[in-house]
Amino acid sequence: MVATAQHSRPSENTGRSSVAIRPGVEMPDWSQISSPQAEAALGAILEIFHFDDCFRKFDATVDLVRCTLLTLYGELGRAPSSVEIAMAAGLEQDQIESALAALRRRDLVVLDEQSGAVKGAYPFTERETGHRIKFAGTTLNAMCAVDALGAGAMFASDCEIKSSCRQCGAPVSVTTADKGERLSAVVPQTSVVWNGIHYEGQAANSLCTVIAFFCSPAHLEHWVEAREGSKGFRLSVDEAMQVGKALFRPVLAESRKHRMIELISTITCPECAAQTKEEMPTDSCLFFYECPDCRARLKPLAGDCCVFCSYGDVKCPPIQQGDGCCVA
Repeated sequence: MVATAQHSRPSENTGRSSVAIRPGVEMPDWSQISSPQAEAALGAILEIFHFDDCFRKFDATVDLVRCTLLTLYGELGRAPSSVEIAMAAGLEQDQIESALAALRRRDLVVLDEQSGAVKGAYPFTERETGHRIKFAGTTLNAMCAVDALGAGAMFASDCEIKSSCRQCGAPVSVTTADKGERLSAVVPQTSVVWNGIHYEGQAANSLCTVIAFFCSPAHLEHWVEAREGSKGFRLSVDEAMQVGKALFRPVLAESRKHRMIELISTITCPECAAQTKEEMPTDSCLFFYECPDCRARLKPLAGDCCVFCSYGDVKCPPIQQGDGCCVA
């Protein structure tokens, strides 16, 4: 029998269990769930994802690396390197590699099989998924529809999501308000989300591939009916956002000051007052900088090692580390 979007319940075990990932922060955040359908969908995700194995006995260093990784992901608009994570977290390279391996075992990051480089960290991925999320000038790929809807609340930032109907390919767009806490607009208004339940070793290649937007309930039903045995839940976009917020809102909440080194600085041009956000190199100082607006060529003021120290709102990484200027 084909599972229907409205009646599929892969498991009746949807008790509201949670785990403290750091003092005062429970994962997931059940307070975000107000719909019975959203509660059932979240419970099914937690069960199939082996939630307890992912978050119980969560080491503080592993938590620090995950928080730093995701913060950098949002700032840089791409997956950070292990060197960038180490610098930002104030940890040694071997600690980063050990923590990333632990996160991979818990299926909380996706690493390249050969190089070990980060290829994804829920809710983000380097892979094109058809779910694009834009916030604070940064555009990233989300793992799935629910991840896209929860990412804004994780960063306390309004966002714009661009996706498409899994059945017909028609555009679906969502904007949020109140720092990612509620929906502002959904186009088309008939849009819904299929929260499929399917897991095979790694969520990025299984669960996330069956959580998608549809332009209408009818198109969702057509898609599900064509896939005999599909299990999951039809959610309104608001219900899907409840699930996303429950999963991702706690991730960076109340985390200790995990950023020791900042990698983004906003340069203010002294000639035209234009402000430009720039990524700073981790192992060198930038001596010359051309303003993208007025083309003025900036160089450090007397006593400063680089243009970031003279015109940026954040000093360069070598100075932040207390190592002094890295240029002789």
